[in-house]
Amino acid sequence: MYNMTRPINGNQEYELAQMSNNPLFNCKLQHCLQVKSNLTLIVKFKTSKHLPNQSLNYCNVASFAQYFEYFFIDNYTYTITTNPNAKSDITVWSEFQESNRHMSYGEINLLLSVENIPHWKYYPHYKRYGEYGNGMINIYLYNHISKLVRTDNYISVPLIHQRISYYKKYCNALTNSHPTRFENKLFCLIVNKSGFNKEISHFVDCLQNAYIGKIDHISIYNNIILNKSCYNSDDLLNVFNRYKFVICFENSYLDGYITEKIFNCFFSKQVISEHKR
Repeated sequence: MYNMTRPINGNQEYELAQMSNNPLFNCKLQHCLQVKSNLTLIVKFKTSKHLPNQSLNYCNVASFAQYFEYFFIDNYTYTITTNPNAKSDITVWSEFQESNRHMSYGEINLLLSVENIPHWKYYPHYKRYGEYGNGMINIYLYNHISKLVRTDNYISVPLIHQRISYYKKYCNALTNSHPTRFENKLFCLIVNKSGFNKEISHFVDCLQNAYIGKIDHISIYNNIILNKSCYNSDDLLNVFNRYKFVICFENSYLDGYITEKIFNCFFSKQVISEHKR
């Protein structure tokens, strides 16, 4: 449940009443506030990555409510300030942050990354600080780790916990608005877009050469999904549901690394082909 309020003093504020427990802020950090669940936390974004906007694209969430439910925890109320100079309880950064000179010790600095950053190694923050070398970051929300990491200076939380929590909450509530009867389903859809992983192309070639059935690439639906969120939008789930099988390989491998692809398959009630070494 969430309430969207009108702009106040130039700050557009969104309040989200959260619902369950999570260890994310239940810790004391050397440079962090001690946060209690009855407080409203002011959040400031120093990155636009994933945030909803008027020109929604494939990598954005559909709303701030979904953003907080998908990436944050469920037992706090958050207020977003759009004033870059305003004080905040939490400031969100991304893997594209090049330095910490604009970070404040009086705020919880949170770095959120859905990427497999150690694999690709070209993200500016990782190139400069490595995984945990930035002494100004208090909380890492990482998608390439599989276990919770706690030190005296920071806590690092695997995003898989947030993704599973979100799925458990909505697995029965989200349904396809235009479900396809099984006897009318097409054979197979491949959802990887980038082409970085040549193993995926090889796997698809093997399937096609076996003449089991026609394999479609998700790009043929660009006119439907490009301006829709990849985070379980109804249009995307309807596309997935047109098929008996979905190939949702990732471009890289690491314990803990997982993306929205497989959860879209879960939400659309698909048979999933997932590859790991």
